[in-house]
Amino acid sequence: MSLMLTMICTVPARAETVMEKVSRTGILTRATINDLTPYSYINQERELVGYSIDFSLLSKKNYSND
Repeated sequence: MSLMLTMICTVPARAETVMEKVSRTGILTRATINDLTPYSYINQERELVGYSIDFSLLSKKNYSND
């Protein structure tokens, strides 16, 4: 009986979508690998650079409220 009651009263969990989280927090988190030339790698000045980094910075510039 209690199992049946649990099944009837259970509300399904709903995960938040990425855009819902961005709307709520104002933050978009991105990740990259630091040794995948030319997409992202550490240059001679020990800076993380590459296409992925350029795209991330451009996205920040275009979508930032700052």
